[in-house]
Amino acid sequence: MHIIRYNDAKGAIESGRNLVKIVEPVLRKEVAQKGEWKPGTEIECSRIEYSLCKHGTRENLHYHKDTWEMYQVLEGELAVAAKCSDTAEYEKVVLQQNDILMLPPQTPHIAKPGADNITQVIKFPPDPEGKVVIEDAAEIKAAENVLE
Repeated sequence: MHIIRYNDAKGAIESGRNLVKIVEPVLRKEVAQKGEWKPGTEIECSRIEYSLCKHGTRENLHYHKDTWEMYQVLEGELAVAAKCSDTAEYEKVVLQQNDILMLPPQTPHIAKPGADNITQVIKFPPDPEGKVVIEDAAEIKAAENVLE
């Protein structure tokens, strides 16, 4: 799980390129191996899935087999419970406006939007059959308890 926080998103825009930098500006970076992204590398894919979520959006506890998921809060705040390994406990991350959370493939997670939340969610590469909903009651309770 990787968290990138911007106190001022406009200050993160690279001059002359008109884009927000997630890492230091370099035109071409080393390509990350599947599921092994770290700052300074790129994730290559030919397609993305984009969605815009707001308060009232509900999702089940789930993970994606081969898909990265990136949450960026545009307004308000978003709480996410994520489990970074099979032996880890769920961890709560609260994202504020402009914060970005990158979840590697196979990271169980659930999100709870705040009252005035708008978040963009980008999945890459998209794989509609790769989403796995977790139905184990103890897992669901553990994740939801972290969000309380």
